[in-house]
Parts: sequence; structure tokens; C-alpha cells
Amino acid sequence: MSTIYCGDNWLASHFGLRYGNVLTFGFLFIMLISDASAGAYTFIQNYRAWLSAGIREFDFGVGLASYKKKYAVPSTL
Repeated sequence: MSTIYCGDNWLASHFGLRYGNVLTFGFLFIMLISDASAGAYTFIQNYRAWLSAGIREFDFGVGLASYKKKYAVPSTL
């Protein structure tokens, strides 16, 4: 579980499961802030930490939500 704060104010938290070098992108809880994307900021900050921890694959699960396309890497197949 990871959490992002702005000073003492909670912005967002992510809970996911790891298996080897794969992270399942579980639940993202976001405080709604006008004109700010706490979810995207949380993902970017966590992404750096996940890479340094050896995560190489992100499993966003099934479905066609727009954020999945936003963070997907094009297939090389």
C-alpha cells in the first residue's frame, strides 16, 4: 500500500498485490481536488518506486477503462 500526502493532507492511496515482478493494480482511493489529478500523480510517483523495487509488469485487470489505455505500453507482437 502506498499513500501520497501534500503536507499533512491526504491525497490518494493505492493498494495492489505483487507477485515476483508483476504488480496487480488494485484499488486507488483519491481525494477529489479541483483542477488536480491526484490519481495520475500517485501513479507516476509510485511508478518510479515500483521500478526501483523490480516491478516490470503492471496488471490493470479486465475492462476498457480509459486509464488503462493511457498507461499501456504498445504491444510489440
